[in-house]
Amino acid sequence: MRKFILIWGGTKSRVNGMLLGFMGAGVAKTIFGLGQSLTLWLPAQFCSSLNFPLMGSSETALWMEAVPPELQGRVFAADELVVKLVSAIATLMAGVLSDRFLEPAMQSPTILNSLFAPIFGNSAGAGMALLYVVCAIAMLSIGAVGFKLSQLRQIENTVSKL
Repeated sequence: MRKFILIWGGTKSRVNGMLLGFMGAGVAKTIFGLGQSLTLWLPAQFCSSLNFPLMGSSETALWMEAVPPELQGRVFAADELVVKLVSAIATLMAGVLSDRFLEPAMQSPTILNSLFAPIFGNSAGAGMALLYVVCAIAMLSIGAVGFKLSQLRQIENTVSKL
């Protein structure tokens, strides 16, 4: 996929590439979370994976344009540190939320079960599927809201003036 983006050149607007990547991954991950079989999970995960090079290359290009070359190493290292730290915290929170709250709630007579069991079932894994779909919809929403934020869409013009 990276070679394809290299040949294609990506989207005209880097911000659009990043937001489209968010939305595409959100849609594919939602389908993955709603799926009940391997025949749906595999293509959904494949389609989800296609969006991350577009999202990542667009973000990296924005940073490279905005940051002077002599500071890029520090900025990219700080960015990577923040991403890894937030990812670790989110993973810990998701595990606790799923194991201690969502899984038991989806397997017993609760409001969550009555609302979401028709979609996710009520067996093992239903709580995790619910969490996965909620996060995927959040990802899709972030991309959609990003298109409505004029300051975000204009960031390339601001960066190129620096």
